[in-house]
Amino acid sequence: CTPGSTFKYMVEGFRMKMDGKPMNDLWLEVYGWYNGRREWDLRKGAIIEGLFHKNQINYIEEKNAKNLYKLPIRASVSRLEQFVRCPFAHFIKYGLRPSKRELYQIEAPDIGQIFHSAMEEFTKKLKEDNLEWRGLEREHCNIMSDAVVDKVVLEHKHGIMESSSRYKYLTNRLKRISRRALWTMTEHIKKGGFKPLEYELSFGLNQAYPPIEIELQDGEKILLEGRIDRIDIFDADKHSFVKIIDYKSGDKDFNLSDVYNGLQLQLIVYLDAVLSNGDKLNRESMKPAGIFYYKIDDPMVKTDEKGLDIIEKEIQKKLKMKGLVLKDVNIVKEMDREINGYSNIIPVGINKDNGFYSNSSVVDNEEFQGLILHVKKLIKEITREMLKGKVCIEPTKSGNQSACTYCSYRSICQFDIMFEENNHKNVKKFTDIEVLEKVLSIGGEAKDGKMD
Repeated sequence: CTPGSTFKYMVEGFRMKMDGKPMNDLWLEVYGWYNGRREWDLRKGAIIEGLFHKNQINYIEEKNAKNLYKLPIRASVSRLEQFVRCPFAHFIKYGLRPSKRELYQIEAPDIGQIFHSAMEEFTKKLKEDNLEWRGLEREHCNIMSDAVVDKVVLEHKHGIMESSSRYKYLTNRLKRISRRALWTMTEHIKKGGFKPLEYELSFGLNQAYPPIEIELQDGEKILLEGRIDRIDIFDADKHSFVKIIDYKSGDKDFNLSDVYNGLQLQLIVYLDAVLSNGDKLNRESMKPAGIFYYKIDDPMVKTDEKGLDIIEKEIQKKLKMKGLVLKDVNIVKEMDREINGYSNIIPVGINKDNGFYSNSSVVDNEEFQGLILHVKKLIKEITREMLKGKVCIEPTKSGNQSACTYCSYRSICQFDIMFEENNHKNVKKFTDIEVLEKVLSIGGEAKDGKMD
């Protein structure tokens, strides 16, 4: 054997030892031979480092974390959700803040940005032309939709959408989807008693609404900031009921278990931001009516029945909003005055006795408040860990979904389940009933003064 081939066998022997298997003591003598020869130092050092390498870091020093993130922490909800999904990815994105090389091309986030901008421009156009949602006809809605998409794509990334036939085709597709999304939105508003009150409303320092300020144990605090796509309001005799709507260009299910685990904080935080600022909306008493994701899409549907009306109803079902609704039949009927059985607008169904079907996504006011309290408590815990310097490589995994799947930093962390120290954080799933029982107990603790 040559020294090169023997070196390979020696490494395999040490690897067996590292894996807890018996190793022939001969390899220690062989290692001694290489150890005495300088020409093998570089190769030997790299191999030994590889054998003992641990692909993990748990914490950086607390003082370094506080210097890195700056106090008081100003954070978006998506940042907190990122920390829950993987502390290391959060550390890279918000601590080290690497610059992404911008490519002159359209990527998935660009599509979402274009849709959001189109929705915003559409509402501005309504105000400029003194138009009301309830008075919009479909043809006029489509014309306005096309105009705002043309404006947005022309301004996006220096007019990249005009640079090729492929992107021009994409623009036409975006127009088709925007027409459908805006007309469906118009119909939702027409069929209910709620009216849009604010669009693209920001809360944070120097914004229309102040940030949500959460005190930590040691006197430090976190300032939550964000932007709410739409706020709808219904003014009843004694209370004003508020509805939060967030636009999504991709599939997004609302899941109470994910809310409880800190993976879906957005809608609850947005609701709290509005309920805490009733005076700015000139309302004395505000209550939650619902929180929703609205998907911007023009879905394809399959049906054996013919007729445009049938197809339109199937499309409406596909575009039904996902979220959580106040358990109040009267308020539900103000969101969908045409409800007959299951709603095509919100995730509820009402039977002939005015009761809710068992699979309706409904909670009462106390449960809404419990969710808000739980999310605030969770945000405290997340922020404490952040400031302690937690940066471990620990992506969450829920069912078949891993936080690594769409992570931009996989090449940095080198997460590999073959490393003993690299493991997913498996997220425990709870039923809706279990979550609501837990948050109600938190609400009880708050009343008794037992919460931090």
